[in-house]
Amino acid sequence: MRKHQPVLLKPVIENLRLKKNGVIVDCTLGDGGHCRQIAQRMGKKGLVIALDYDRQNIKRFEKLNIKNVKTVWANFKDIDLILRDLKIKKVDGFLLDLGFSSRQLDTVEGLSFQENGFLSMVLDKTQNNNRINAAFILNNFSKKQLQAIFREYGEIRNFKEIVEKIIRQRKVQEFQNTGQLKKIVESCNFKEFNRKKIHPATKVFMALRIAVNQEIENLKIFLNKFEKHLKTKGRICVITFHSLEDRIVKKYFQRQAKKCICSEDEMICNCSHKPSLKIITKKPIRPAKAEIFKNPKSRSAKLRIAQKI
Repeated sequence: MRKHQPVLLKPVIENLRLKKNGVIVDCTLGDGGHCRQIAQRMGKKGLVIALDYDRQNIKRFEKLNIKNVKTVWANFKDIDLILRDLKIKKVDGFLLDLGFSSRQLDTVEGLSFQENGFLSMVLDKTQNNNRINAAFILNNFSKKQLQAIFREYGEIRNFKEIVEKIIRQRKVQEFQNTGQLKKIVESCNFKEFNRKKIHPATKVFMALRIAVNQEIENLKIFLNKFEKHLKTKGRICVITFHSLEDRIVKKYFQRQAKKCICSEDEMICNCSHKPSLKIITKKPIRPAKAEIFKNPKSRSAKLRIAQKI
């Protein structure tokens, strides 16, 4: 079992500006590393609302019996419904850590190409009818759909080659396990991965995981909801591990920080847009070398922070 270490813990704690009687929403509980530290610093009068769509993460964390943490089995895209049910109108801060927890790589079928198992990648099977999993996507999606997944979510240069081989393979034998996909990937030409010494299956599996769990769509939905639930001067911290997710967060923050969002073709501003966010991190905070050495998983992490005006 991999040992979990919360990524960029110190800057997250410092920039959330925790209050003893405040309310913080940890939208991605995972193994609970960030949540435990936040709860400890907020004390008995503070409240941490911890969300996770993986029921096993919730069950493990609840065994710790931390009094000032309220766990909720839910997807953060439904933040409006979650806070409504809890009868909470405004919170002091949001944290999103969009990386997968280390335990999930060991326990969720199909997430890791290092282990041969069923190509599921579904975080919570009780909320998925076991049809739209990674295997279903590989066996049934069209060439155009598969190319879009590997091009957009994996940012893989030779996405066409891998899709061609996937389609040829599924005509002979349907995909069922991670070993089949790994073998296909290893037969392709991945020059950029050879230079970086990263296994080519890394981004292929990541792209499928994002597609199965609709991660990009969920992030966009959340970003369009969270501001109305954030107190003035409240902050949001977002940790990303994928350049596409980082760009989405960056562009949203930039848009909400602008006085005008009219297109460049407009000679006169007609949008009546008022800035609602102040960007705290002009450039994302990256892990220090010492953190990367202790936790190699953190090497691609980026932390962006914004404050409600």
